[in-house]
Amino acid sequence: MKKEQLKKLYDLFKGLLLVYDSGVYDDEELQNVIYELDRIISDRINNKASKDDLRWCNEIWKKYECNKLKDEMDKIVYREGRESGICYIKLRRTQLVLCDPTSIGYDKEHLYLKRRCFLNNEGKEHGLVTIWYENDIKEREGNMKDGKQDGKWTYWRTPSGEKDRVVIFNNGKVIKETFLP
Repeated sequence: MKKEQLKKLYDLFKGLLLVYDSGVYDDEELQNVIYELDRIISDRINNKASKDDLRWCNEIWKKYECNKLKDEMDKIVYREGRESGICYIKLRRTQLVLCDPTSIGYDKEHLYLKRRCFLNNEGKEHGLVTIWYENDIKEREGNMKDGKQDGKWTYWRTPSGEKDRVVIFNNGKVIKETFLP
């Protein structure tokens, strides 16, 4: 059941990224939906997702008509090939790095997201960037503005998932760094 639900959640994730890439819907609203889906996928992996979360995902699937994108969703995972275990996907407005853990010795059967970011019209990273460890725990997360780190970035320890430090950037330069206990 969990494996089946994860596949549906990953399909929804890919569908939303394709919808975002099309530029048809409000960017900020759709980015927030994608961030919420990140949380739900993480909770599902750790057996914490609620029925309300899964119901919300079904509503989002319908709202953004992801079912119409099924063929495109299948293509984006295989476009770069999976022989190396790493799959780089660069759409017009989104960039992903996926990893097939079985190719590097891990006993997982699903591709997991290693890195996700949004791109501006010039193709530079812009907006929230999230990077994960192999155990599906966030490694770091923060905002990019025109390809440079900007604002608050949070870093996590592995494998515990505890926050390690918070760094404040302005136009790519460190303003303040706070290490957490």
